[in-house]
Amino acid sequence: MLGAAMPGVNLAFFSLAGASLKLDALGQTAWMATLVCAVRLAAVYTGSHLGCWASGSPPEHRSRMWQTMLTQARPGMVAVLEASATVLACAH
Repeated sequence: MLGAAMPGVNLAFFSLAGASLKLDALGQTAWMATLVCAVRLAAVYTGSHLGCWASGSPPEHRSRMWQTMLTQARPGMVAVLEASATVLACAH
């Protein structure tokens, strides 16, 4: 039942979400999102490398562990975009 309803729900949700995007606000906050994403990526790389080193993991784990953490960067970038859009909206 859920599987049958999902296409209609997704269509409605993403159509409404896309229609309500304020593209000018995204352009104004892109630099902030890019900066946060870059800092977060560097922190994930450094933290995972140091964690693997401290735990005595093999070198091949140290060199690749950060890649398994990359999917966690997207929620952080989305949060920054939402927060910066809210700040900009309050400033106007």
